Amino acid sequence: GDRGVVLAFDQRWDERGAGTGAAVWESTERLATYIASSGAASALRAHPMRLLGKKEGDDGDDDDDDDDDATATTWWTGKRVVELGAGLGLASTVAAAVGASAYCTDGDAKVVAMCAANAAKNAAAVKGAVKGGGEVTPARLRWGDAKDEAAAVAWLSPAPAADVVLLADVVYGEHPDAWDALAGTLAKLSGPRTVAMLSHTRRGNGRGQRAFFDALETRGFETKVVERWRGDEDGGLSSL
Repeated sequence: GDRGVVLAFDQRWDERGAGTGAAVWESTERLATYIASSGAASALRAHPMRLLGKKEGDDGDDDDDDDDDATATTWWTGKRVVELGAGLGLASTVAAAVGASAYCTDGDAKVVAMCAANAAKNAAAVKGAVKGGGEVTPARLRWGDAKDEAAAVAWLSPAPAADVVLLADVVYGEHPDAWDALAGTLAKLSGPRTVAMLSHTRRGNGRGQRAFFDALETRGFETKVVERWRGDEDGGLSSL
């Protein structure tokens, strides 16, 4: 973004037992860039409670969009953010660099340790990015695990829910129980004003994605696509 902050991340594709979380994936880069460049303004505008103040029916213009970008970037200051399936924590770290406090979670203990090392490496850059600085708190959170969810809720306290929940490249393959557990965890961390941002690259037949969105719908979530792009990895369609 315009802040001139340089972040460095160690990836270990060959880390034994760490799985997919040991690398930074394209959708994570997209989400991080989206937050850094515009404060995710279009996602905030799409929220049914109009977090940026745009009224229903307003078409806006380019100048309004520029103003929204500036407003959105400052909007993150002081916000409470939870990332689910964070891997190495790039999106959480960028959210912290624009002023948020981020609870950066993954279900794999080895990946959480790698995330913690990256958070420590980037802590000075994050603190220096904005006045007061944000912070990243790495933690293990297994979707559907009551104790892990309770720890996340305790971290959010006294706030009743997260301001933003970040998810990137977490839905792939056909694992309906996992996607239902993910939706349940997301619901426990969310309130009426929570914005959940999912950056996703479609892989395979897309059944996992459909199962996840069905699980969200049954829990009362409203979903909107705010960005689409052609993926770099295999040409697949990606969206946020």
